[in-house]
Amino acid sequence: MAPSLPVTVPELIGLGQPAAGYRSTWGVLRWIDGDVPVEGQLAAPDLLAADLAGFVRALWNIDLGGGKPADGGQPLSAFHEFTVEAIENVRGLTDTETAMAIWSQAMQLPAWEGPDVWIHADLMPGNLITRNGRLAAVIDFDSAGPGDPSRDLIAAWMLLPASARPAFRRATGVDDATWMRGRARALSLAVGHLDYYRDDLNPVMYDNAAYTIGEVFNDHVLER
Repeated sequence: MAPSLPVTVPELIGLGQPAAGYRSTWGVLRWIDGDVPVEGQLAAPDLLAADLAGFVRALWNIDLGGGKPADGGQPLSAFHEFTVEAIENVRGLTDTETAMAIWSQAMQLPAWEGPDVWIHADLMPGNLITRNGRLAAVIDFDSAGPGDPSRDLIAAWMLLPASARPAFRRATGVDDATWMRGRARALSLAVGHLDYYRDDLNPVMYDNAAYTIGEVFNDHVLER
């Protein structure tokens, strides 16, 4: 899919086979220079939002025919039990009543009715590479495959500020239901990360989870 995408993606230059000490295949990928963007510290959020929208639109239009379903591209209902449990687990760390209200509202949304499209499925900041504030590369396609395109909208809340989200949404061209499913997916991932990384296992992921939840809550308040 690399020739059809507007930014660099990982290039495999060596493939290792299972052996004593490591029982899986493994790869050597060409190094990609750049920076990992940090939520709340973007140099050019509007430009980055446009770049992200261009990437997902290009990816969704690629026709590779079939493929293993994306990890995370299933209907929202597939994540209901996980999300409810995670929300309960972070009681005291965030406003769980608001989180549950947003998730319950999302569960009433219509499911994706179009054909599954190829999605990256893990567009968190750590999988994005920037140079001078612009998107230069997207890495880690391990979760990629056909699925609901709303999964690729998570970057709108996990990385972008509120001021850049409207332009990102317009540029992706998604409908209201798809946008709202994307927000719910971002919330589901964030409460899961807040729970899992709460004991200093990964402060970067924990901080991003807190940021994401805050952005989702702010959008919810503006709608009321």
